[in-house]
Amino acid sequence: MAYRNAKDMERRRKYAREYAQKLYREGRSWAKQNPDKVKAKRRRRTLKQYGLTPEQWEAKFEAQGRACAICKSPEPKGSNWATDHDHRTGQVRGILCCSCNAGLGQMQDSPTVLRLSAEYLESWDATK
Repeated sequence: MAYRNAKDMERRRKYAREYAQKLYREGRSWAKQNPDKVKAKRRRRTLKQYGLTPEQWEAKFEAQGRACAICKSPEPKGSNWATDHDHRTGQVRGILCCSCNAGLGQMQDSPTVLRLSAEYLESWDATK
């Protein structure tokens, strides 16, 4: 698009900035008034990354006893439940509490590192 002069170009940029800010404020206001809709939309978007519908996620969670697949806690330690997946293939493995999911991530999803960690902890067991 050709601009007649620098002043015209700056005026259009200012209008675009103000319009974007207006849309942002309106969106924030709507989000504050509709927290349940925002939460549901985020959840659908997140699950879509894993190729799951909310119904499929619920079925998987139900099949594992509505508890963390690792620690078996029925309450999510942390903010919510985490959908665990293989970072190489993207395949969903299970539903974990945030603590267990973070632990797997810190151990690079490596069974070897996890086994070595368990051996290390067992070697320092104070009850022995």
